[in-house]
Amino acid sequence: MYFDPESHAGNTCRDGGLTANNPAFHAFEESRRLWGDKTRYDLFLSIGPGKAPHPQNDNPRTAGTVPWWLFGIFTSFLRKMNGEAAWRKFYGSRDKVLQARLNRVNVDIRDTPGDKEPAFDDVGLMEKMEDAAKAYGERYVLTADSPYEPILGPCTKSLLEIQADILRAGQYFFQLESINPNSGKPIITGRLKCLLGPRDWSERLALKSLVAKTKFFRINKRTAVEIGAPFDQFDAFDIPIRFEHENRELPIRIDVSFGEPHLIAISGFPMDFKVLEEYHKKVIIEPSPHFSEGRQPGSAKGGTSDVKIKAVNLERAADAEGE
Repeated sequence: MYFDPESHAGNTCRDGGLTANNPAFHAFEESRRLWGDKTRYDLFLSIGPGKAPHPQNDNPRTAGTVPWWLFGIFTSFLRKMNGEAAWRKFYGSRDKVLQARLNRVNVDIRDTPGDKEPAFDDVGLMEKMEDAAKAYGERYVLTADSPYEPILGPCTKSLLEIQADILRAGQYFFQLESINPNSGKPIITGRLKCLLGPRDWSERLALKSLVAKTKFFRINKRTAVEIGAPFDQFDAFDIPIRFEHENRELPIRIDVSFGEPHLIAISGFPMDFKVLEEYHKKVIIEPSPHFSEGRQPGSAKGGTSDVKIKAVNLERAADAEGE
């Protein structure tokens, strides 16, 4: 039923299912301990063990080994094995910024005896479970009421395909240089950069592959940068941009197109203006060692690229499609 305990670095590690069959809460808390309370998530993915219309048999063949006084707890445990209840509780406890980045993958297992989830010892259903996983194609659902939705535009791709797009887009990030707040519409300047760089040949190949898929970037629904060949001269991705942010109450969007009808937000975006403004005060105006190497919206090392770009002044020209 569970993996045996294992010793590692002086600690005894036990199967996580003994404490939390859906470890979303634990993963979230651990990420905050590692990276701080202001961590911004590009992707938070929960993968379930499969689910069916009804829970496992409340009286499995192994139930005879369970003491009578523990039987109620044991059957309740079986009903929650698919982790869905824990996921709903976790999702409902998060703010709207994080909720836009939370996704759950849990395969529907159909045509089982009594439409019940497979029992622990029902090895005869393993092939059916594998087939269900291979056929998984749940569609991605846009959170239309959230300005923090990472996907912009019509989307018909599957949930798994969108997770891949989000991971690709998350390789790009924005390095802030300045904010001019003197007008009613703050003018923001900075650079579009990429985590992939010239450190070794494998990263250079990955960068070329990523940029080959990239068509353009869009800032606040306006076309900002179009990318063209040659890709074979790439050394590092480093593109200067300048734009106005018209509404301080709405988050800033920086999205990338991979040639699909929808666009995907780059790492850390959509981002509230006040978050970028706070970073500007702490890092640009009053730099401190704690913030000097921050990735989001911090810095990345690397020279300028040889990529051909077309930059559009966002204060003068708006993309008709984004209006």
